[in-house]
Amino acid sequence: MQDWDRESMTALRGALYRRDGAAALALFAERPLRPTLQYAGDALTLALTQDTAGARDRAAECVTELAARDWPGDAELAHRLTTILGGAEDTLTEVPVDLGELGAFLDGAPGPDVYVLDLHKGEVLPVGELNGEYTDEIDPAFDEESPQYEPTRWLEFWPLGHPAETDRADFTETLPDETLRTRLFRILDRPDGIRLFRSALAGTPDEHDWLIFAEERSRGRARHWLATRGLRPC
Repeated sequence: MQDWDRESMTALRGALYRRDGAAALALFAERPLRPTLQYAGDALTLALTQDTAGARDRAAECVTELAARDWPGDAELAHRLTTILGGAEDTLTEVPVDLGELGAFLDGAPGPDVYVLDLHKGEVLPVGELNGEYTDEIDPAFDEESPQYEPTRWLEFWPLGHPAETDRADFTETLPDETLRTRLFRILDRPDGIRLFRSALAGTPDEHDWLIFAEERSRGRARHWLATRGLRPC
């Protein structure tokens, strides 16, 4: 069984970007669904909709693993796969959004800046870019006084912020090296804990594992956030 190294993760992201279900599924032939279950679910969703051979059995396995892990966004993704496997209609509205981008904005520190998700294009934009605050021109589709105003196109939000310490602590729990695990737990609550955490992992295989872990958490939170608003990524 092969690991998810940088090259294979890049290949997986590329297959999803190209919407190549067969290529995405092939990457899982010799690799575990974990630790990339959020990506795996998206890959299998694509493979199922493209009737890719072997996708159904792997998708059923993914549903089981998502239910067992039960991170934010896992239940929503498992439901999506189950819906496709059962041939039922999904009641959530599709949005062409990049979960990674949305997750990065949602996880940002709370502040005065307001953002919008463009439900037509899937882009995340600061409100100031649309209402003339940053430019001298208001986007007609965002201007309530314009005949081109599209009120249902925009979903405003503020960054929710997320205690990154929780992700780092949960990741540390998974490390088999007791010495490293103990060292990381000692620095998590320090004022410079983020820098020390990254420094301790730098150049080790655990550094790559942490990046996958953090990305999975962020994508899952973004998926859950969308679902609570009746939306899902397409």
